[in-house]
Amino acid sequence: MKTYEEIGEYLEHRGLSDDEIDDFFEHHGVKGQKWGVRRAQKKAAVGALRTEHLKALGPDRFGNRNQAQAQKNIDRIKRLAEGKGSKADKLIGGLFQVPVVDIIGGGGLKGGAQLSVARVAKHKRKVEAGKRHVTDMLDRLGGIDVRELNV
Repeated sequence: MKTYEEIGEYLEHRGLSDDEIDDFFEHHGVKGQKWGVRRAQKKAAVGALRTEHLKALGPDRFGNRNQAQAQKNIDRIKRLAEGKGSKADKLIGGLFQVPVVDIIGGGGLKGGAQLSVARVAKHKRKVEAGKRHVTDMLDRLGGIDVRELNV
């Protein structure tokens, strides 16, 4: 493999000026990129390593503990929306979980919790609709069911 100096000498021998040679190197190179290594190859290698890492983590790779905590938070907000929340639920929900905009817009903590529950339900419906759409598209294209993907 030729060095920059060898290529520069070759271009000088061909009659190019120093400015033309500099323009040539600026045009034909990507700063920091190694000769013969493509950016797409690097991305593919990094993606393969990430996939192997996620598979090694197994089914807990998305953090079942986080899902359990999220479900506790949803249950707390639902209790507040039904008016059955404890003092601790009201304190934690009012300070950390129900947005102030919802509390004001809903006319209090209970109304704010109801707005939050409605927003979560709407979000779930959109996600389910998206999953159905993707599954339908994959079926039409001869692909697999989204639920069978293990990535």
